[in-house]
Amino acid sequence: MSQERIEQPRVIIADDHPDMLDAVAQQLQSDYAIIGRVGEGVALIKSTVQLRPDFLVTDISMPKLSGLEGLRQLRRLAIQTPAVILTVCANEGLVNEALSLGVQGFAFETWLFSDLQLAVREVLCWENICIRSSSSKIAQGQVRCRARGIRCH
Repeated sequence: MSQERIEQPRVIIADDHPDMLDAVAQQLQSDYAIIGRVGEGVALIKSTVQLRPDFLVTDISMPKLSGLEGLRQLRRLAIQTPAVILTVCANEGLVNEALSLGVQGFAFETWLFSDLQLAVREVLCWENICIRSSSSKIAQGQVRCRARGIRCH
C-alpha cells in the first residue's frame, strides 16, 4: 500500500519587525514550509515572483512599500497569490482596499496566536474572511471556494 505524501503549503512572510517575523514563523513552521522571510514590500514582490509561494502573510505597513502596495504590484503582474494581512488595527476603508486586492484573510497582531492559524486555513480553503471587529459589516465576508489540493481541516 503506497502512502500518499502531502507537501506542506509554501509561505513567504513579510514584516519589518524581526520579532514579529519570528513570532509568525514560529506559529506557522509546523504546518507550512516557510520559503521566505522579508522585511519590506519590494523584497516581498521579488521573492514572490521568484519563489511562487502558495500564500503570503504580510504586514500591512512596511518601509519602502506597504504590504497592500506590494500586493497591488503583484496583481498588476498577474500574480494572484492568496494573502493574509497582519495589522495592528483595521478600519473599513483599509479592509475594503485589501479586499479589492484579493486579500482573503486578516489577523490582528495583538491576537496573533489565536487568529493567524485560523486566517491561514481559511485563506487556503477559500471559505470565509474572519476578522475581529465591532463592525458586523466587515467582520465576516464570503469568498469563493476553490480546491487547491490542500487538505482543509
